[in-house]
Amino acid sequence: MYIVDNLKITHSITNQTIIDDFSISMNYGDKIAIIGEEGSGKSTLIKFFAHQTLSYADVSFKARSTSLVVTLIAQERMQADMNIQTFLFNHNYDIDYKRLYHLLSGFGLEDDILDRLELNSLSGGEYTKLSIIKALMNPFDLLILDEPTNNLDLKSIKFLEAELLKIDRPLVFASHDRAFIKNVGNAILHLEQLERRHVTKHTFMRTDYQSYVKHINKTIENHNQLAKTEKQEYKVAKDKYYRMFNKLSHASDHVSKVERDFVASKIKAKMNTVKTREKQLEISKNNLTKTIEPESAAIFKLNSIFAPANKEIVRLDLARLSIGDKVLVENLKLDIIGPKKIAIIGDNGVGKTTLIKTLLKACLVDFAYMPHSYHDVLDTEKTPIELLQREGTRQEITDIMTHLGSLNFRSNEMEEQFKNLSGGQKAKTFFAMMSLLETQLLVMDEPTRNISPLSLDTLIQEINDYKGSVLIITHNRDLLSQTFDEIYELTPKGLHLIEREALI
Repeated sequence: MYIVDNLKITHSITNQTIIDDFSISMNYGDKIAIIGEEGSGKSTLIKFFAHQTLSYADVSFKARSTSLVVTLIAQERMQADMNIQTFLFNHNYDIDYKRLYHLLSGFGLEDDILDRLELNSLSGGEYTKLSIIKALMNPFDLLILDEPTNNLDLKSIKFLEAELLKIDRPLVFASHDRAFIKNVGNAILHLEQLERRHVTKHTFMRTDYQSYVKHINKTIENHNQLAKTEKQEYKVAKDKYYRMFNKLSHASDHVSKVERDFVASKIKAKMNTVKTREKQLEISKNNLTKTIEPESAAIFKLNSIFAPANKEIVRLDLARLSIGDKVLVENLKLDIIGPKKIAIIGDNGVGKTTLIKTLLKACLVDFAYMPHSYHDVLDTEKTPIELLQREGTRQEITDIMTHLGSLNFRSNEMEEQFKNLSGGQKAKTFFAMMSLLETQLLVMDEPTRNISPLSLDTLIQEINDYKGSVLIITHNRDLLSQTFDEIYELTPKGLHLIEREALI
């Protein structure tokens, strides 16, 4: 069991509360999914669970388990001058080779990857897979995974899900992959920043994701209905009070001299009763149930120009797709005509990103492009406001800040250098930049990998509403199931049209 009692984490510079009054007990069999919008504290909490130093925060707690073996599979790639076997085994030669080869095979890795000399020679997908294998090959009391699916192909994601379901020790994971959360998680830890991100809230429930969402939506609905009823009842009581007060005031002003002494005493007694009621109403007003305003989903906007049904958008016909002397794919053909929405999936390293870059050169219309690595095309020293600026007027900056606010940026994040933003805020900055363009083709490389599952539906809806053509590399099963006219798998033998049902 892993225990945390009465944890509070505050940003040491801004004094903003990140986590407050947080306690949890993680038991055998728990598979806890941490969800929340960007900036809600997920990464900070994961680092705390993993006993990492939080140099930017003040941390206090009553108790925390310290004698357990905690294993973290982090997002960040280790930069180290070591060979792969040292990375995996750390000179431990008591290796369960049957287990090792099972994991290598499941993740689609050849055995000879172990013979490579340098860890830095691995691709992003290969490094992620070997990091997971390393964690699963060694004993632990608590396993923590931070965005484990970000660099994995669909086959590897499904294999990882199956392996995690076999684990009896507690595990905690943060993921933007809603299908992964649904398939693996049996408990939800929801972190929120409410009331314009000034109030911190957390909710923990041992239930699956779908049940949690239904429960929380129903709870909010019932709570807000109670608040509405109380507000209506208060208004009725207040109106009744004013009618009585005005009636007595009018009567007092129109009492004859003959009746004044007798009637005035009665009016005074009634007025005292009314004033007592006024005080009761004031107390009642202060105790009214407040409406809950749930953390809002990010609002995405993509501008498009309608692509006519017979409009040729892309025509590609290659004998081979290569990087240097290495042939990745042979006999590669793809035609996009009219407002089609096309998805491309494929194993890690097969050449999907190279294909996208090649397709852009064959593009026959204006396009908006979201690369896999934002750093390839942006000045990362600039802030989101600077990246969105065109004219530099005060009104433009105000409009930019309003737009970024709709994407759940805090004001300080709007003025932070792009390179220092979270993955989610980087993605949203890029979406904001794309919203400035009107194009007939939208090209994106894994656009959902940093988008909260709570905002995913708004992004899917915006892609569905886009009036031009769409070409997206993705392994997100929610996006694949709800959006595309055609789904292709890229293999060394070319692009192959596949059925949607085979993926979900």
